[in-house]
Amino acid sequence: MDDFEETVFHRLSTAVWWSAGSGAVLAVTPIDGLFVGAAINTGPGHGLRHPLFQYTVAETVNEDGNYVRDVPPVLARSQYAVGYTIPNIGLVRAGYFGTSHFGMAEYLQAAFRLTAVPNLMIDVGGGYSLDAEIANIGLVGTYRMQAFTIGLGAGFYGISGDDDAVMRLRAYLNPAYDLDFATVGMGLLLNVGDLSEFADTMTFGVGAFIMKNVSGGSIKAGVTLNVPAGFAGEGGEFKPNIAVPIEITYSIW
Repeated sequence: MDDFEETVFHRLSTAVWWSAGSGAVLAVTPIDGLFVGAAINTGPGHGLRHPLFQYTVAETVNEDGNYVRDVPPVLARSQYAVGYTIPNIGLVRAGYFGTSHFGMAEYLQAAFRLTAVPNLMIDVGGGYSLDAEIANIGLVGTYRMQAFTIGLGAGFYGISGDDDAVMRLRAYLNPAYDLDFATVGMGLLLNVGDLSEFADTMTFGVGAFIMKNVSGGSIKAGVTLNVPAGFAGEGGEFKPNIAVPIEITYSIW
């Protein structure tokens, strides 16, 4: 699913390379159904594109010729979230993320997860970066009907700037079926860098897999095909990439 769930609502985490991967995650449940959490990012945050998070020679070399890291206060680049579970209905949450897995600063999000319908989960949310003028809407969902399961997700991104806004789209579809001996399924992934130039910026992938649960874990193998952007445009060449991924998981607990 890549990062579709975080398009809906971000995880509290400091373990990302652009924020130097250091800090503490705190969470409390003061009353039943209420969650309050924070990820205190104490890393330098030097990988973000936001000017406050970057090193620039003019700003980071002091009078003695030594480099100085010019970054915002710890609390400003940390993450904060609150969520409340509405019994038999769903989960609502909101948050502020000074740093995010998307590489955006000052990121606000709100989301709602519907759990009232048996075997159905729908999670929808939206976000906006106060710094980068990037807005997004995310959706993920799963539905199970006996042995058949289907998962889907989509993310829309609007990026404004000096020119007209650019609309981007990412979507996936994952149907699967539980057989007696294993689970089989497939995956479809679509990425469009600019909806106004669909043919030139579209990439897509398709794959099939088989997964077998074993004692303590699982074994999953499949085959995937990925087609890069531009193949459908004028003079584009069809050059797919084929891979045979194998995944083995095992828990010692």
